[in-house]
Amino acid sequence: MNSRTLILIVFSLFLCIVWQTSGLCAIENLVAAWNFDQGNGNTVKDISGNGHNGSISGAKWVQGKFGKALKFNGDGDQVLVPHSDELNLQKELTVEAWVYPTGWNPDLNAIAQKWEDGSNRRQYQLTVYKEKNWWYATCCGDKWMPRAEGQINVKLDKWVHLAGTYDGKKLRNYTDGKLDIETVDMTSGLFASDVPVVVGGYGPKTKEVTYGQNRHFIGIIDEVRIWGKALSEKEIRDGMKGPIASVKIKGKLPVVWGGIKYR
Repeated sequence: MNSRTLILIVFSLFLCIVWQTSGLCAIENLVAAWNFDQGNGNTVKDISGNGHNGSISGAKWVQGKFGKALKFNGDGDQVLVPHSDELNLQKELTVEAWVYPTGWNPDLNAIAQKWEDGSNRRQYQLTVYKEKNWWYATCCGDKWMPRAEGQINVKLDKWVHLAGTYDGKKLRNYTDGKLDIETVDMTSGLFASDVPVVVGGYGPKTKEVTYGQNRHFIGIIDEVRIWGKALSEKEIRDGMKGPIASVKIKGKLPVVWGGIKYR
């Protein structure tokens, strides 16, 4: 390897590290990521580079687990991310977030979801219910709405990392990087869904979701990520250690290197 090649490789690595926060360096299987670090305005930027930006309704900018975050009042505050086919994950997925609950709604406390009550457009929902991590995903038949009902308590006024996965067979949820529970097999895939992804709430009021309005999250949400694969326990544990720009994730860096013509 000559000196010119070495310089190009080092420079490419440097650019990838610098550009990760703006989504210019792609990470394999990362579909969307919102770190909320812009800290102002009415839009949250998707730093995955896939353009899934969201519009803020009511939620306030505050300090988060890493940098800035959004605080939700549990009564309509939310972030709406328009539907795209890329977010319609039927075969495999992971949804994860850092949350700091400051109160509980009596029903669900929605963190991130692609869901519409009363319809076959329910797909996935990461939520807290009865002070535990619940992870829903919907498919078919007698397993139409299976869920992984967590057993580890989620405490108020304390940061906790919650995640849910589907690997094409089972639902699993994780609390602070530890496997909490897994469900029965559901091998037929998830329902298709063309509704928005919603962070911190239940989406706009419609005929179908009026009874979901007491299911919004109360507290702070940070570092929401959606993956097109079921992350392992180790991947979740490693990834929760920091924001996406500082986490050592095996992704598409070789592709970046491969785009350089060596001579």
